[in-house]
Amino acid sequence: MFLSVQNTFREAFISAANADEMIAKLLKTAPGAPVLSIEVKLSCQNGEAVEYRLTNVHLGLLKFYSRTRYNPSFRNLR
Repeated sequence: MFLSVQNTFREAFISAANADEMIAKLLKTAPGAPVLSIEVKLSCQNGEAVEYRLTNVHLGLLKFYSRTRYNPSFRNLR
């Protein structure tokens, strides 16, 4: 028997933080080193949380890439 849950909402919170001793040990860095903290919560249609994830990333050689598609129809929106 399989339980089928349709995820409806995805919330993500991204923040900068300093690694505490446990996170520093796991990421093999010094306590207080800058890390990116990413919290993700997935909820189903009735609002019940079905997944929660907390990820910490050491910022060593991290790069972000963003690509945006230009849409001229957005020019006149106010």
